[in-house]
Amino acid sequence: MAKTIQGWVEISSFHNKEDVDSDYGWIGLIDISSVIQFTDEITSLLFGNPNDFLNPNPQIIPIAKNRGLPKNPCWQLRKEIEDEKNYEPNSSFGYTYIMHEEIQCIDFEKHLNMNIEESDWLILFKMIDVFKERKINPIDTIRLSIWYTQ
Repeated sequence: MAKTIQGWVEISSFHNKEDVDSDYGWIGLIDISSVIQFTDEITSLLFGNPNDFLNPNPQIIPIAKNRGLPKNPCWQLRKEIEDEKNYEPNSSFGYTYIMHEEIQCIDFEKHLNMNIEESDWLILFKMIDVFKERKINPIDTIRLSIWYTQ
């Protein structure tokens, strides 16, 4: 059965940690599945290979595998998770998130056998960069929250 990635690029417009950590501190900016059509080595490096998820010794060691959902997901993410649990129970797995700041520290060429230029992830990262250029915030307030469906 085909496995797909779901999730949101989330942002917080707040400038202090207390507000960012509040129940409604985040909003959905980009539906990840609208940009990432296929999982590739970048997906595996960030979150784990959905087709080899239970392997204790994966070829590519994921950075942010199985962290669970953030404690205060955006309402769009909460709604999607609720809908999936109601309409397609047991079809989702691998809930996790990663901060954009963590992604910026990754040397993709060092970890992968592919050129990032060949990946849909580059498009998503560029979209995030455009947003960041127009919005200055002193704390890291962009995260990617994802899960897989089968």
